[in-house]
Amino acid sequence: MFRLEITIYGSKLYKAKYYQRLLDSYFDFLDECPTYKVSHHKQWKAIVKRVKQMMVVYVPSEQQLAYCHWWNSFTKRKQGLLKSGISQAQVQIILANFSFNDRPIHYFEVAMSTEGNKTTYEILKYIKYRREEGSMAITLVPGISNSLYPYRNQLRGVVLPFSEVGVCRYMNLELEWPESQLTRGDRQRALSRLVLWEEESSEATYEDKLELMEPISMPKFKPDYVVLGEGHTYKVTAYGFGSFRGKVLVCLRLDESYYVRCSPGLEKVVAPVLVRDGPTFSILIRRHKVTRGKHDLDCSLSA
Repeated sequence: MFRLEITIYGSKLYKAKYYQRLLDSYFDFLDECPTYKVSHHKQWKAIVKRVKQMMVVYVPSEQQLAYCHWWNSFTKRKQGLLKSGISQAQVQIILANFSFNDRPIHYFEVAMSTEGNKTTYEILKYIKYRREEGSMAITLVPGISNSLYPYRNQLRGVVLPFSEVGVCRYMNLELEWPESQLTRGDRQRALSRLVLWEEESSEATYEDKLELMEPISMPKFKPDYVVLGEGHTYKVTAYGFGSFRGKVLVCLRLDESYYVRCSPGLEKVVAPVLVRDGPTFSILIRRHKVTRGKHDLDCSLSA
């Protein structure tokens, strides 16, 4: 299975029908290949489920700032920005405006030195922040020319709204731009207040944390109803996501030795508690069942 990506270059934005005809021509070319349609909105929701944190690196001597919202473990490409000419006074504002609600912000202040062709970095300061409790503020992404202060009115008819391409608020995360240009005073006020991230005293030890498996080798993962026995309890130690017959499935490693892909019943139980570096947990398999001709599991979390 592979995914076809089409990048269209140009300075002019056409009507949606133009792009639809262009896509249709590619589907005609691939007519003999089975294809699957997944909306941008569903793809965006899948991304948000995996966004757990973000990081910022600042080099005071060079006034350079780099941030990363997420990265692709396959292509190694990052969604972020490197920007020069950022004063120390701007850093906290950018941290707050470009961060996510309810998720940690890792801030690194580093010193950079170059010797020959080799550049080294020394960490001078590390602080873990978060937005204040209850924040529902938007998260900024750069605008035209990588502007750190984009606004929507400037881009009417030039850039589609995020919502029109499926990027909507989900799990208290919303990428958006302010409607109007921020004044000089507004630029000195963050969209949300930053506070220090306080670790819970009951934080799990390293051995007890869930591991995110990337990439997934699907042949290794068997149907859960084939592997797991009724009345047995299993410890979930790692999880990941894999594609099987056109569907993205949750895959689990249990008791360090069982590898299964989840049926709907098991996925419904485990999905809310799958958090990267979160605590491991156990599941109880009550019984196997068949729903509308498809195998499934009746299961629950186990204390």
